[in-house]
Amino acid sequence: MAGDIKEKMKNKTWKVDLTALSKKELAGMIESFCHSTYAVDGLWFQAVEKLLGTETAIKLDKEVWSKAGFGEAHRLKKLTEIKNDLYGLAKAFNLHSMFQVTEYDVSMHSYEILVFTVTNCKMQKARIKKGLGEFACKDVGIACMEGFSKGINPDSKVKCVTCPPDRHPDNLWCQWEFTID
Repeated sequence: MAGDIKEKMKNKTWKVDLTALSKKELAGMIESFCHSTYAVDGLWFQAVEKLLGTETAIKLDKEVWSKAGFGEAHRLKKLTEIKNDLYGLAKAFNLHSMFQVTEYDVSMHSYEILVFTVTNCKMQKARIKKGLGEFACKDVGIACMEGFSKGINPDSKVKCVTCPPDRHPDNLWCQWEFTID
């Protein structure tokens, strides 16, 4: 029997047809890809930090996330109907890979200001659980948020309201305000 299976599999190439997967399977794959992206980022950062030090690792992380944020926004605009306004930016946040693995709120506080709030940062909580403490991600966050919002509209501006190492309540890890001139 094992020989029959081996013979049937011999000289065959195997590739999954993504269009044949169910919505549930596709959604699960997307979530898995999002988790994997941040696992790779964390491992990459730790390796660079170990080899070159924290300061260099943060400098490189800022550059990477600025470009990655811009690129993701640009790809999302191509894939979906995202406009260059704050409503388009709000829609884009709901599709951003990083925010598929964390809890957040996107709201319009006025017609001129979009507010993005991370209410439960799983990545920070994982660091704390491992005894590593909170990561001071403000500089990297600014680079990522600026890159992402400029990928939607080059005239966008971002203001960090709070982000570690800033003090914050348990249900608000970071908060950002966006405007578009």
